[in-house]
Amino acid sequence: MPEGAAASSAFELVFLGDTAFISDSNGGKPLILAARDSNKNGVIESNEAYVLIDENNPFNVQLFWALTGNEKNNELYVAGGFGNLIITRLLLNAIEADEARNMNNDRMKIDSIDQIQSVWESSLAPTGTFGNNFAIAVANEAGLFVTSNGSEKENNIFRMIDLDGDGKFYSEGETIIWKSGAPILQRPRNVEPYYKYVPVTTSGGSITKLATSFV
Repeated sequence: MPEGAAASSAFELVFLGDTAFISDSNGGKPLILAARDSNKNGVIESNEAYVLIDENNPFNVQLFWALTGNEKNNELYVAGGFGNLIITRLLLNAIEADEARNMNNDRMKIDSIDQIQSVWESSLAPTGTFGNNFAIAVANEAGLFVTSNGSEKENNIFRMIDLDGDGKFYSEGETIIWKSGAPILQRPRNVEPYYKYVPVTTSGGSITKLATSFV
């Protein structure tokens, strides 16, 4: 943790390549840490972990504890905001392309509006269906999944699908209540994709295809 930070309280850990990203509520001053074993000694030393973004960022990216990653596109998704959850995509390829990273001991930093994109807000959910959020998950073509925890009508898992290809989920029909209420859901907190190969029959014969399921 950076000097002067509050007591650490880590919630999510995401690996993209050889870099780990950790969401930490940091005593109500949330931040995202990045850690990379640069010298390959099997230990994350103090100079190998740093703050990628914190609540005082100049772009008003909202943070708390929800964090997920898309390794295929080298992206992080973060969520935060009280009253209206806002999910933001952090475009790590754009960050790494910045020459400043090589000038700063190989540390990524978010210093341009081009490196972030707001993709969804809970205000888009049907009235009375969204409560508290604890987790988000992205799964390639399957879309973005968001948990909601609260009253019976607020116990939902939302699925967002990018129908118009703009990389966001603000358009009509892109927010879906995927799973809802008791007895299926009892105050859902976490959601995570897992992948498996399933047989698919085509005109050319049988093949296997990578499919996504959720737990």
